[in-house]
Amino acid sequence: MANAPRIPHQTLLQVFLRFLRFGALAWGGPVVQIAMIRHALVDEARWVDSDHFNRALAVYQVLPGPEAHELCVYFGMLARGRLGGLLAGLGFMLPGFVLML
Repeated sequence: MANAPRIPHQTLLQVFLRFLRFGALAWGGPVVQIAMIRHALVDEARWVDSDHFNRALAVYQVLPGPEAHELCVYFGMLARGRLGGLLAGLGFMLPGFVLML
C-alpha cells in the first residue's frame, strides 16, 4: 500500500514526550495545533504522507470533539497501539490541564 505509515520504532516514553511537546507548544487554537502536528509528523519525521494526514484530519473534522487531540490519539495508536494512543492523548492534553489547575 503506497500510503502505509512509515513510523520508526518509538518507545512509549518517546511517544508520550513527542505529544507532550505538541501540547506544551501549540498555543493559538486548533488551526495552529494541527499545523504543528502536520509539520512535525508529515514534513519532519515523515510518519505518514500528506494524503494520509489529510484523510485522517477530514474524518476527525466530521466527528464531534477536538480534532487536534483526536489526531494525536490516532498517531499515537499508529506508533504503539492502544497504549501509545492513550499516552499521546494524555501527553497532548496534560500541559493545558496543569495550567488550568
